[in-house]
Formats: sequence, C-alpha cells, structure tokens
Amino acid sequence: MAGSVSADGTTTAAAAAAPTKAQKLKRLSHLTAASQDAAGDWTVDREKWRTTGSNKYGFNWKTDGCSGASDNPGGFHFWAACARHDFGYRNYKKLNAFTGANKKRVDKTFLYDMNWTCDKQWGPITQAQRKACRKVAKKYYDAVVAFGHL
Repeated sequence: MAGSVSADGTTTAAAAAAPTKAQKLKRLSHLTAASQDAAGDWTVDREKWRTTGSNKYGFNWKTDGCSGASDNPGGFHFWAACARHDFGYRNYKKLNAFTGANKKRVDKTFLYDMNWTCDKQWGPITQAQRKACRKVAKKYYDAVVAFGHL
C-alpha cells in the first residue's frame, strides 16, 4: 500500500482517490433531492465548506440567493431554497449533466423547499398565511421553469 511518512515517523495511508464523475453525480443527485433528509445533508455539507473549506466532491457552493428577486418576498424566507437551487444548476452544468430531466428535477426540489418553508418557517401559522406563501412559491417556481437556463 502506498503511504507517506509523517513528521513523527509513522506511515499514513495515501489520501483517498478523488471522487469519479459517477460518484459526484450520485452525491449531487442526493443533495438536490426533494426530501428533508437531502436538504439536511446539503446544509451540513455547505456549512463544512463555508467554515472549513471541506469540499470532497469539488462542488461549486457559490450562490446569489434568488438571482435578483427578493429572498424574502412577503416575509417568506426562500434564501435557502434559492441557494440549493443554484447549487443544483451550477454543479450539473459543471459536470456537463444539466439535461432537461435534471433541470426539471432541481426545479421541482426548489418548489418542495419553498413549500416546506411555507409550512415550517414560523411554527404554527394560519391557513391563510400558508396559502399566501405557497402562492408566492408557485410564482417563483413558474418563473424558474420558464426562465431557468439549460
């Protein structure tokens, strides 16, 4: 086994090989899935990147939030949904895998994330507040479907 000798004379295993494109796509697919498990893993990985620079898969974590639209329309906090959406678009493009199917999937996850925000951001909310929030979320989603770039 290849290894290196540390300052104290002990041998360490060679660093793990860089992830393959297939491994990157598998992780990207998970991190952009429409589930709270995936959203939680995305948040953890993003925070590791932000605080320590850890980026095992070489993903692009940059975001411009909601791309010129308000991140908080009507007081509804959609920044995280926009950031995860940017993450999906940018990394599928980086991996030359930004197909119509992947765009549609990332867009659907964007709507899922916004709707989750509508249901959970304040704790107990009125049905009217939830309905108003989901209406705004649908408008954002419709704009992304219409104007998101392949």
